Amino acid sequence: MGAIAFLAGFLPSMPAIAQSETGDVFSDCAGCPEMVALPAGSYQRGEPASLRPSNSNEVPEHRVSISRLAVGRYEVTFDEFDRCRNAGVCTHNPDDHGMGRGNRPVVDVNWADAQQYIGWIRQETGEDYRLLSESEWEYAARGNQAYEFPGEDQWSCTRGNIADVAWSAAYNTSPRFTVGCNDHFIQTAPVGTFRMNGFGLFDMAGNVWEWTQDCYNQNYNRVPTDGSAWLTGQCVSRIIRGGSWSDDISYARSAKRIADFSTYRSSNIGFRIARSLP
Repeated sequence: MGAIAFLAGFLPSMPAIAQSETGDVFSDCAGCPEMVALPAGSYQRGEPASLRPSNSNEVPEHRVSISRLAVGRYEVTFDEFDRCRNAGVCTHNPDDHGMGRGNRPVVDVNWADAQQYIGWIRQETGEDYRLLSESEWEYAARGNQAYEFPGEDQWSCTRGNIADVAWSAAYNTSPRFTVGCNDHFIQTAPVGTFRMNGFGLFDMAGNVWEWTQDCYNQNYNRVPTDGSAWLTGQCVSRIIRGGSWSDDISYARSAKRIADFSTYRSSNIGFRIARSLP
């Protein structure tokens, strides 16, 4: 790893760069999200049916190849989304549901809202920004590990913002649905609060669900294996990944996949962005 890549983990941002090295952190414009350059690679996607709590929509396991790309270091924040609104491109004014704005992840945005933001940042930068494909998202979430985290017995509340003992007390919910530690956030947390994964990305597990580009399909039969988005199937719904502040640990697994109507807005759904690299 070069000096630039080493220092990237300690600097808040770096200038836009045309040829990113793996691990570099950069931003393509003032106020644009910070991006992390990820290496090309491949991984075994999905989880074996023998592993609890894998689901029938996570099979069959298959090998996926991922090209080099840059991924948002954080989930897109209210501050970042508001710049798009102030420019007159993003038409929806998202409600923070009393959780706070600023550097907290934007919520109350549907799939089309995310696409408006992406259209704006493309205009600002001239770069080919987009949502992550579902397979790219899982690759990024695993952080160069076989699985993003091994299981509930080894979960630490420094890893991400999911339903914990404080959430259980606040919502009067049975503790059996939560992890037995306290991350000190009942709802969303400012991005970057918790520790980064092996690729230098934050909040890939928890905080808010993240829209991906893919249409919903009930399993991986006939799924693309080149890292591209699956753009056929039940496209009235799109895949969201990562779990949220209101979900138990099973929803924060890197392999967990669910779908919501693309028009749906919620207090626990946001997004992060990506762009290809040469």
